[in-house]
Amino acid sequence: MDRFFGLKIEAGKSVKQTLPLPLHLTQVALDAAATKEGRTSLQITIDEQTHTVGSCRSNQVDQFPLDLLLNADTEVTFKSVGPNALHVLGSYIIVDTFDDDDESINDGEFSSEGEEDVEGDLLEDVDEDEEAAINSAKSDKGVTFDPELANRSSPVANSTKQRKDTPKKKAEPVEQEQPEKPALTKNQAKKQRQQAEKEKQTNEAASNESNKRKSSQLSESPNKDIPKDTIALKEEAEAAQQSKKAKTQASQESKETAVADKKSPKNKKEQTTPDMSPLTTPRKSIGGMVLEDLKLGNGQLIEDGKKIGVKYIGKLSNGKTFDSSLQKIFSFRYGVNEVIKGWDLGLKGMRVGGKRKLTIPPKLGYGSSRAGAIPPNSTLEFEVELCKVF
Repeated sequence: MDRFFGLKIEAGKSVKQTLPLPLHLTQVALDAAATKEGRTSLQITIDEQTHTVGSCRSNQVDQFPLDLLLNADTEVTFKSVGPNALHVLGSYIIVDTFDDDDESINDGEFSSEGEEDVEGDLLEDVDEDEEAAINSAKSDKGVTFDPELANRSSPVANSTKQRKDTPKKKAEPVEQEQPEKPALTKNQAKKQRQQAEKEKQTNEAASNESNKRKSSQLSESPNKDIPKDTIALKEEAEAAQQSKKAKTQASQESKETAVADKKSPKNKKEQTTPDMSPLTTPRKSIGGMVLEDLKLGNGQLIEDGKKIGVKYIGKLSNGKTFDSSLQKIFSFRYGVNEVIKGWDLGLKGMRVGGKRKLTIPPKLGYGSSRAGAIPPNSTLEFEVELCKVF
């Protein structure tokens, strides 16, 4: 699970840190004792580039949300510009890793051979000596650290150094749950039993009538010279016609029952289920975003609040790759705003094994803000493959 990160920055002061783990910043708030008027802004400096990420005003705007992801080993400087102190809040994250041998995903479907992994390997484990050193260095700044914290990553991350000396752990294969067939209501089950009983009785009546007619013809028929084989064929034809007539009658009764059930408010309420089917057409537009199913999956259906694992590649509209997760599965909790809004809307209805292309406008991506290698007001193109639903 995520672990809390909190940092207080006095007015006009700056705090410089080298991050021990990936960090997700979620909120900036004025200090509770802030009374001075005027705007107080938060500036973040990374790789000698300074950006203002937001501002607060006493008695007007006390806080503002953030959705920034900073990778491990990044040297970052936080500065409060203005008359009041600021609090920066967020959580450390850690990346779940999976070995490619455990996955049936062919990375070649996304990129050609030799393409570099833009994101790189993130920090997976921290030994006990590193943990003690980091806790000691950060204790006077209100920063806590724990190596057993859960990871929540993003399709876009800042350019960072890579740590390649950490051994990877193989993930055990997860069996996919097969969707259960919808259970019948009590009324539906009762009506099915009644219909089956009617058909059985009808068939028995037809059979008994046929046997009586056959016996009567054998004993009383004046056509004694007609061969028995001819009589038998005639009787079989009549029996088949009678059985067909009985089945037609039973089918008509079933249709009438279905119409009555449809008109019944009670049954209608019992049969109402949410529409969770995948896209019915290969290409669809939602809120200015274009979705295109490249491959329909047949595994478990994606659900809000559930943790999922995907592989993806992200490109700008000019074809330049800005982010990729083809060498390992990227996992996050779907439908709870852990990723950009375009992903939460665009992945709806997918099943495990499916692959979908998302063309996301700026308003559903990063808007007018710069995010790492992504310029402001950028249209983003993702190819996403759903690998797991946990």
